[in-house]
Amino acid sequence: MPRDNYDIIREYRTLRTDIFYPFDQKKVDDFPIKKEEILEKRKRLAELKDELDNITIRNLKQCKKNLLLSIERALELTSNNKLGYPLSRNQGLIIPNYIYGKVLGIMESAMNSVSGFGYPQFYFEKNGDFDSTNLLNLLNEFHDELEKKDFVSFLDLEAFYEAYADRIRELWSKENEEHPQPRH
Repeated sequence: MPRDNYDIIREYRTLRTDIFYPFDQKKVDDFPIKKEEILEKRKRLAELKDELDNITIRNLKQCKKNLLLSIERALELTSNNKLGYPLSRNQGLIIPNYIYGKVLGIMESAMNSVSGFGYPQFYFEKNGDFDSTNLLNLLNEFHDELEKKDFVSFLDLEAFYEAYADRIRELWSKENEEHPQPRH
């Protein structure tokens, strides 16, 4: 029985983002104990890429739709502020400027789960100084560009997503430079 397209996507994205198994050819020799396991995972990743070529246009359109919905929800959650307070930079955690991580998490969830995903709560704070303008502008740009594009493969959609995710990570990095976590 053929595997569900979404299972293939989920396995591919899980394996591709596994930080414990480097897929860079140069790094394999740095891990002699794990070399065979890395090579097996590399082979499986190549097999999954081939399987991704067979994802139906209908499933691909659903993946795109889910990503659009996740961006819309991220925009809604980060803009929905009845009290007039700015977003909390760290979202109640000790991770500097974690607002970016939560936004990325929403979109990652849509890319990884493709058939269902959840949304976290966002925290606003009275004395906050987080300016969400750049983040909201980027999310709107991402949404508008995604809406216009037609993809012929999941890998094209993923590459498009990753380009915007990298831009969000760049904003996060810049924010960390401008507003580092206070040392205690």
